Formats: sequence, structure tokens, C-alpha cells
Amino acid sequence: MGFGAKWRGWMEKLVFKSHMSILVNGSSTEDFEVGKGLRQGDPLSPFLFVLVTEGLTGLVRKSIEIGEFDYFSINRNCPIDILQFADDTLLVGKGNWKHIWAIKAVLKAFELVSGLGIKYHKSKLIGINLNGSFLEAASNVLSCKVKDSNFFFLGIPVGYNPRKNETWEPLLSKMRNRLADADKGGEGVHASSKRFLMGGGGEDKRCIHWISWREVTKPFEKGGLGIKNIEDFNLSLLSKWRWKIIQGADSLWYKVLKERYGDLVLKVMGGAVDPIERRKASFWWKDLMKLGSNSFFDPFLSSCRFLLRNGYNIPFWDVMWLNGLILKEVFSNLYEASSLKMVLVAAMGGWVDNRWTWGNCGISENRLLEHEVAVE
Repeated sequence: MGFGAKWRGWMEKLVFKSHMSILVNGSSTEDFEVGKGLRQGDPLSPFLFVLVTEGLTGLVRKSIEIGEFDYFSINRNCPIDILQFADDTLLVGKGNWKHIWAIKAVLKAFELVSGLGIKYHKSKLIGINLNGSFLEAASNVLSCKVKDSNFFFLGIPVGYNPRKNETWEPLLSKMRNRLADADKGGEGVHASSKRFLMGGGGEDKRCIHWISWREVTKPFEKGGLGIKNIEDFNLSLLSKWRWKIIQGADSLWYKVLKERYGDLVLKVMGGAVDPIERRKASFWWKDLMKLGSNSFFDPFLSSCRFLLRNGYNIPFWDVMWLNGLILKEVFSNLYEASSLKMVLVAAMGGWVDNRWTWGNCGISENRLLEHEVAVE
């Protein structure tokens, strides 16, 4: 990977020449030399572990190169084979026996060369539109369990309907347990605040809320309790995705979205979307497009600057042009007369022989004549 000899020497000493002791009945034993392995709690261990697991990616790539591993491809243009985050790994490929045996060979090879053991009993085999008997037989070969298409990856529910309460029940259950532990631990302030907000009742009992949610979510310095406003937080996260899409990227997630939804920038900016495509879109993508269509020019976009180019991504009336001019404010009469209020620049005209030619701007010829002097 290009690391120098001195750096590799340091890492070798840290891993193979370090000393440690253990506690036996509360007493420390004599130090002994560690022969191998990463130490839990060592700040370097996560980084070294990531370097080691990079070897798994290399084995998958080699398996693809020799024609053994069959990766999954979106529209034959966006291959997906392995997704990794520390020790959480997702192998993605076609549902056939060739692929199953390739996975087994790759995992066994990784165990042999790295010295790491894979916990197969904790691993899951997930099939999409595959026969149940095939999955059962394949799970026996891989020594793992079969899992349905709804699962959690990095704590995120995948395949679940986010609009249903049962999707979030595991998360809510964890929160209840943590709150209960905090109360048992003597967190009096937290417990008193909770009883005050909920009126002293249980979850199944309707209570009087003695303070508005708006006041609760204000920061401490403004008299609130500093509780996060989930609606604003969700808006922030969606806006962050819009920004990443507008910026453009060469990453895998961007390629996947582009293969599935086409022109990403146009759609998150409020561009027209085919009704059939909208019905097939994920809930997250629907929310992202809705954010652009509901407020064609919002606080997020007011903080952005645009390059005009073909005009297919920029609002005409609402965008702030040079010198801070907003056309619907400068030409308010024309804006009121126009039937095209939420429209892109490209819909108002076009380039002809390197010269911009205006269309009717959604204004009838008679109404346009009324404002001719004002326009001049």
C-alpha cells in the first residue's frame, strides 16, 4: 500500500513485540510478550484493522478478475460486489451456486492469510427473489443463517417501510431501556424533567403537556431544554444530501442513484418527475424530491451560487442573480402576469446562434405589451 519501511517496522513492534498483563482475582500477573493480534482499546487498532480487511476486498476483486465471483450490476453499468465498514461486511452478488462457492473460497482464503476468524454463526444469507430451498441449502454450505430481505446494516433498517411504527420499535425500545437505566442510576434531573413534560403518567396514559414543544426544543441559553427538534434535524439531513448531489461525486452511492433515478440534480431542485417513477422511488428519495418541489426556492438554495450553463437546474424568478437581484421582486408586475411561477431558466427561452432568445415567459402578448415600457 506504499507505507515506508520505518513505518512498517513501528507497526511490527507494536503488534508483535508489545507486552501486557492480565488480572487474576483482581491481581495483575507478570508482563508477557504478545505474539499476535490487535489490542482492544488501542487507538491504533481500528486503523490497522481496516488495513487488514482491505485484503478481503483484494480477494474479492481477484475472484472477479478470474471469473469466479459474479457481482451484482445495476443497469449493467454500476457493479456492486462488497461494502465494508470496519468489521461489518456485505458481499453482494448473483444468486447462483457458482457465486456461493466463490464466497466460501474467498472467506476461507481471508481467514488463512490474515489469521482472523469469521463468525459464521453470526453471519446472514439474504436472498432477493430467490427460491427458499436454494437459500436453505446455500446457508448450510456457508455455515450461516438465512435472513429475510428486511435487515439492519450499521444500525440502519434496510428494506423496511419507514412509515410504519414497527420499523422503529427496536430503536424506541433501546431508548426506553436507556432512560430506565438513567433513572435507576440516580439521574434526578433527567427523571424530574421527564415527569414534568409527561405529566407523571405512563406511556399508555394520556398526559397534559405543560410546555409547548417549540419551547422544549429551544437551546438552554434561550430558555429551552435543548432537546433536538426532529423535524428540523431531518430537514438538515435531507439538505445535506441535496448539497452532496448538487456538488456531484464519483462515489458508489452517487452512481447507484444516478443509474436508478437519472438526472439527480434536476430532480432534487424540483424538476418534473414521471408519476410512474415517483411511485417506484424509495421513501427517502420521495422526501428528497418533495423538499425541492414544495419550496422551489428555499433557505438552502438561497445560500448557493449557480453556473447558468443550459439553465435546466436554476429557478428563473426566485434565484438571486448578480448584484443580489431577484427577478420576481425587480419585475413584480411581469411575475404576477406570468402563468409560469415555478419555472426553470431553460423553459423561458433558449440559445440560438450563441444568442439568448426569449420565449413568451408565460405571458400573453397583450399582457406583455402592457409592461413593455416598464421592462425597458
